[in-house]
Amino acid sequence: MPLLHMPSLHTHLLRSLVFALTMTLMIASSAAQGPNPAEVEAFQAHLARGGQLLEDESYESAINELEQARQIIDHPRISLSIAAAFRAWGRCQQAQAEYQRLAGVENLGDDNQERLDRGLERLDGCVEMAALTVSCESPDTALHIDEARVACPYRDELPVGTYAIRALREGYLDYHATASLEPGQTTALEIYMQPTALDPPDDEAPSIVTAIEQPPTEAGWTAYLGYASMAAGGLLIAAGAFSDHGAGDRTSQMLEAHLAADTGRLNELEGEADSARIRTIGLYAGGALLLGTGLVLHFTDFGRTDTTTASLALSTSGVSFTLRR
Repeated sequence: MPLLHMPSLHTHLLRSLVFALTMTLMIASSAAQGPNPAEVEAFQAHLARGGQLLEDESYESAINELEQARQIIDHPRISLSIAAAFRAWGRCQQAQAEYQRLAGVENLGDDNQERLDRGLERLDGCVEMAALTVSCESPDTALHIDEARVACPYRDELPVGTYAIRALREGYLDYHATASLEPGQTTALEIYMQPTALDPPDDEAPSIVTAIEQPPTEAGWTAYLGYASMAAGGLLIAAGAFSDHGAGDRTSQMLEAHLAADTGRLNELEGEADSARIRTIGLYAGGALLLGTGLVLHFTDFGRTDTTTASLALSTSGVSFTLRR
């Protein structure tokens, strides 16, 4: 879905309403029970700022100014202006509530009633909008919302619905997520990307090295022991690979918990990830040790009088085996 923007507000109409309302209040202030001069001044200031903000299409701030003016005097023209601002801002449900509030007012007047009816008719074409904000660790991040590429950080008003978020950055794994925009709400997304190559943590041994020296002896049962050791080592390495593969699913669950702001679930998944990492390293180390032992037992000719030495090394980049006769 292409990105859409808010419809423009008929600011000329709203400025006319504000001006007419100002004149109405000034006339009312001359009456004995009208607002005092300080209230009139504050009222006019709120209307002036609200009108300017409407011209700037700063709808949220304009609505706040008009609502403060309405606290001084609750006039139908203010409510009509607020409802029209909500509609232009894409807050259709809130505009509907303002119009319905006016619909229950008795003796609204022919002019105001006509404006109310016209505003209700225009709600049929109102597009419900919501705010989406996205922040990235680096400005070099290429951010895509559905099919559109945008700059990050990003903030805009979009029609409510679900959007596909994708972030790309050289040297980092691609980031994928979805954002669901709800009416009248702001959805905030913070993107954290993982590098393609992770350095081993400080608390982990970078490598495991062992040397096996076989003295001369007679051949026989050692061949079968070598096969058994290689089989057991292969099973442990396979188990380590399976455990390592589960990290991808866990990463997706952590992203979902982060988007849902579920701190408890996120902490639980991080604890599981730490345990899985230790378990995976143990499986790889044990499997490599058994596999290397089996290879030594298999390739060594125990009928010879010389000594055979084998070296096995396990690191984060792979497993290496060296046999010296």
